[in-house]
Amino acid sequence: MSLLIGCSLVACFLGSCRTGSEERASSASAPPAPPGSTVAAEGTESSAPEAFRGVKVTFLGNAGFLITINDKKILIDGLIKSYRGPYTTPGDIVRRGMGCQAPFDSVDLVLVTHAHEDHYNPASIRLHLANNPSTILATTRQVSSVFPELGERTVVFHAEPGKPDVRLFGDIRVEAYALPHGGPGSGQPENYGYVVSVDGYSFFHSGDMDSPSFGFDELRSYGFPEKKLDFAIVQHFYLTDDPAERRLLTEGIGASYIIPGHYALTEPPFSRDTILRNYPEAVLFDAALDSWSLPTPAISWLAAEPMPTGNFAGRAVALGREIHIVGGRELSGVNGDFHLAYDTATERWARRAPLNRGRANFAMASVSGKLYAIGGDNFLSLVEIYDPVKDAWTAGAPMPTKRQHIDCAVVGGRIYVMGGLESWTRLSDKNEAYDPASDSWRAMAPIPTPRHNPIVAELGGRIFVIGGAGDASSIWKGLLVVEAFDPALNTWERMPPLPGVRFQAAVAAINGAIVIAGGGDERDSISSSIDAFDPAAGAWRAIGELPGPMVAGYLVPMGDRLYALGGCDGGLANIMRVYYADSLPSLP
Repeated sequence: MSLLIGCSLVACFLGSCRTGSEERASSASAPPAPPGSTVAAEGTESSAPEAFRGVKVTFLGNAGFLITINDKKILIDGLIKSYRGPYTTPGDIVRRGMGCQAPFDSVDLVLVTHAHEDHYNPASIRLHLANNPSTILATTRQVSSVFPELGERTVVFHAEPGKPDVRLFGDIRVEAYALPHGGPGSGQPENYGYVVSVDGYSFFHSGDMDSPSFGFDELRSYGFPEKKLDFAIVQHFYLTDDPAERRLLTEGIGASYIIPGHYALTEPPFSRDTILRNYPEAVLFDAALDSWSLPTPAISWLAAEPMPTGNFAGRAVALGREIHIVGGRELSGVNGDFHLAYDTATERWARRAPLNRGRANFAMASVSGKLYAIGGDNFLSLVEIYDPVKDAWTAGAPMPTKRQHIDCAVVGGRIYVMGGLESWTRLSDKNEAYDPASDSWRAMAPIPTPRHNPIVAELGGRIFVIGGAGDASSIWKGLLVVEAFDPALNTWERMPPLPGVRFQAAVAAINGAIVIAGGGDERDSISSSIDAFDPAAGAWRAIGELPGPMVAGYLVPMGDRLYALGGCDGGLANIMRVYYADSLPSLP
């Protein structure tokens, strides 16, 4: 593999951008990349198609919708027959649904709001469940009574007015609300509206609710606006000029987007102009099987003073009002003693005392106004301490285990150094804590999943070790696993996995969430995605994009700004840019 002066993903993975001669000279110290230089995801093959990420809503006709959220599929009121009049679903869609053909393959959950023929058909549901043995049907008592033979594959909600019923289906949470059906007479079926939450996203489907039957106050008592619904699917005849109906949707439900339902496309069911005039955030479909994707929130990035020289695979840490970038590599590819400080008030760069020994792929933290640089290339135990008052580095007690491709976090004034490589054939499960006050080390409970290049962040007194690479068979396998360490208890807990492989991503803890930006993935590409993990909700979600792809770069929060800087973009040796977002991203 000859890299010349470019920077490939595997080079960044190893933390090196080398000239051809440097690559040949160092070939004995590092194993060659596997064919294709592809990092395979844990539990996947490198040739697997890209997994869908995000939220996609597919209109099936009438009140039927297929909701795809990351790798989960929820089918609501979509398994019917053609029925009649304006409440039809095209026959081709009906056949696909019964046969579990795309896009109805691998549906996790079938929801039915009520027992009317334009919302469910027993034969269609039976065929779908027969063709997909893992699908679960969840519905009302009236609908479930039609399927006694399904046994545990049918879940019955028992919601009552004012008392929702909440059930969990793996990672899918469903809240069923008793919202009376409209229409003449007293023989109308029980109707459930559903709030569905998956991976930090949530939406509402009204079924055939009839607001005059229960009124605004009862709907508002359910607290739908406080749930911060991403979108709501409601009958199209509520989206009118009527102020009371507008209040029902905007104040009673309060979703970010409104999607009208309960119509076919055989004739114009409503005035598009009326809907868009009153609800500019409405999503209208032009044909059955049309899809709409929930937009990723935009983060407005502004360019700041560029770095004097590019840098990647080092570390960036806030110290006072400055961001210090230390170590890593520049264009030459040599382990650097690099040390720059960016003053966020004056927006100026200044050189600071270099490291006593150049290094990359190390750990660094700020404690009590000093910087601590620990380990790194080539398999170092060295600890250096930077005093900004003296502008000098001094030696600290060496780390017990020589490691590189490591990361760390600080809890209670101690620095916890996680994972890494102890040699080119040995992954590390080490979790070693350094106490700057006593200049001493202590071994802590090892990481359950050894790895190198982990993404490490502290939040709420716990340390989250995210992704990385390596397993018993290969140091090249990308990992999705996320584990949280509690220093007070010296214990580990498994957390929801990453939605995709991200190694050498930048990380920051912001507003009660962990944000990761950029990084490499299983397709040998470099990402610009920004994702957030909310530990309270136990969910990941996309929250924006970087200005461009970045791996082995840095993400630093400072006050009301979030800085993204440095790194490698795969085509250039370095990224010599600094960006900041004036408003922090919307988090879960």
